[in-house]
Amino acid sequence: MDQHIHLELVEDHKGSKSVTFFVTGASVPTDQSLVDELHRTSLVYPDKNIRFLFHESSDSPLHIMLIKEARGLYYPTHVHKNRHEVHYLLEGILSLHIIHSDGSKKQTLLSSVANPQVTSIEPGTPHVAIPISKSVVYLEIKNGPNTDFTAECFVTDLEAQMGPELYQRYLTAGIVLE
Repeated sequence: MDQHIHLELVEDHKGSKSVTFFVTGASVPTDQSLVDELHRTSLVYPDKNIRFLFHESSDSPLHIMLIKEARGLYYPTHVHKNRHEVHYLLEGILSLHIIHSDGSKKQTLLSSVANPQVTSIEPGTPHVAIPISKSVVYLEIKNGPNTDFTAECFVTDLEAQMGPELYQRYLTAGIVLE
């Protein structure tokens, strides 16, 4: 990793699924060396997702994050009231599910290195992203400022009836791996 790039630990909440770092330095390229550093960092926190933040603060108008997310540590169904979210997958296989408010599937977008996509989620769209491979690395871009993520999450009626594990199987049913 370039000697002018520094990682500053932002938070490591014991109950959180993620450990977050600000990436500081001159221009920071999102290249394989940074992805390799993301993987090395994840070895220190084996039961957590890792987020490298390129924006200056949670109040920044644009949030750019490099994220390593493990299968089984995905974030619950949520909706960003005023935030647009974009993903670009760099490693692994990620299923992005746009859902109806009751939890039923509206659309599934599957992104992989073999089938790369830029996925875009409009504000007010209930969604959940689930890693299909053991882990995924993706770039996430969204407008700021940061909002309380827990307030944006909800359990759909369908998920409440099925339970989280069966609901995940329902969402990912029929996905064929290359």
